[in-house]
Formats: sequence, structure tokens, C-alpha cells
Amino acid sequence: MYSITFTGSNTSILEYLARREDIHLSCCFFHKRSGDPSSFVTLCKVYDLPYKIISSNKAILSALETSGDVTLGISAGFEILSRAVYQWPKRGFVNIHSSYLPFYKGANPFYYQLLNNEKEGGVSIHQVTKGVDGGRIFCREKYPIYFEDDIFILIKRANRLAIQLLDEYLARILKGELDGIENVGGSYFPPVRKKQFIDLKMLPLQIYNLVRSQTIYGGCYLKFEDEILCVEKVLIRNKISDCSDIDWGAPPIVIGLNDEYDLILYVKKNTERHC
Repeated sequence: MYSITFTGSNTSILEYLARREDIHLSCCFFHKRSGDPSSFVTLCKVYDLPYKIISSNKAILSALETSGDVTLGISAGFEILSRAVYQWPKRGFVNIHSSYLPFYKGANPFYYQLLNNEKEGGVSIHQVTKGVDGGRIFCREKYPIYFEDDIFILIKRANRLAIQLLDEYLARILKGELDGIENVGGSYFPPVRKKQFIDLKMLPLQIYNLVRSQTIYGGCYLKFEDEILCVEKVLIRNKISDCSDIDWGAPPIVIGLNDEYDLILYVKKNTERHC
């Protein structure tokens, strides 16, 4: 049985690993900057997995030093690992990245793929190295992105694909049978740390893509008539259409974008602090 260390907030991947009979999870780490750890903690308790909520790579390294031999580290939704950490396991660390590498390197590939109106997304399992999402690619696969998809749907689709890739390739990675391919070129996008504002000067498609990239976070901000509103849903309609077929539980706001299109918004007043 192989010993594995897990770092990350992706509980779908963690539960899949917990159910495998050929591996043992020696310790699982959740970074405080990853948000609410309650689902992670509950899952670890259900499967009797040792876990730690940490705030630094130093804390991971201290735990690894007392955990015995570790064959592989698996990262899924975690902060950047230090060299001392990712080189500790016998076969290093692999990262499950939610894009078809080498494209869309960086922390928020779903956001940028939707913003750029991509028709395909992907998942890659790659070696962790110094460069962000830059290690050799052991396996990767694509999935379709449809116009009506939002970020929540993309996350579910990517998680299913990641589990399929782990099913097919993890045993070979553990045995050191995969050399991987070069991970060069492509594209990198910077992290997104703040909730996004809609600019009504944007093109209709840009507004639509921005909103669907933010649904899992509660929507986008919009400054409208001296109020800060939170936009959770959006439709683009031409001006000859009416809104009688829209049932969102509350009257939508209709904003004229130009001579041809209206923006149909489902909003609520914002009660959060904003920049």
C-alpha cells in the first residue's frame, strides 16, 4: 500500500482518494487562506483521516518529517508549495490543475476560461516544480464548455474528469512508470482575489461571461442608481422581447445597453463590504 499526503480544499478529490484501497492517506492539509474548512474537516472525520489546518509550508514540512515514508503528494486546490515540501515525498508532488495545460496556468482557470468565452476546458495532472503549474504533464483531458454553463457546472465537470484521470493514471504515477511530457508555452493568468464589478460599458457578451464566472461566489457587484447591487443571474435580450417568461422569484431589473439590446438582471442589495 502506498502512502500519500494530500494538500488542498477539493473534497471531491479527497473523498475519491479516501475510498481507494491501494493507498493510505498519511496526512491531509487544508490552508487557512482556502476559506471555510468545515467540509474538509467533516470528510476527514468520516473517513478517519489525519488532518491539519495550516497557514504555512513550514507546518506541512514539520508534519511530513514525522509521518514516515511518503510515496507521493497530491495537491488539489492549495496555495503554492515550497521546494522543501514538494520534494519531500519519494516521487514528489503532483497537482491536479483545472485546465488543459500548458494553457490557463494560474489559480483561477475557470474564471478566465468563462471570461474568454472558451468552448473547451480541461484537467491536467502534472509534476509540481518551482514554476506555477509548470511541471511535466503526466496526463490531461478536455471537456466541453456550453454557453449556458456557469463556474459551478465547470467545477463539477472538472472534478469528474479529474477522478477519471486518477483512476486511469494514479497507479502508474505511484510506480514511477510515467515520464510525462514537456509543459512549455501556453498561457498564465494572475490570481483573482476580489469580487468583480460589472461595467455597463462592457459588451453584452462580456457582462454575461463575467456573471457566470462568479455565481459560486454569490454574483457580481453593480453600481446602479447610487446603490451597490449583487447580480446573480443575467440574460441578454433584444429590445423587442419581453420578460414575461422569466420566473426568478423577484422582478428583474432591465437596463438598456444600446439601441439593440437590454440587460436583464436578477439582483439583490449588497450587504457585504466592498472595495
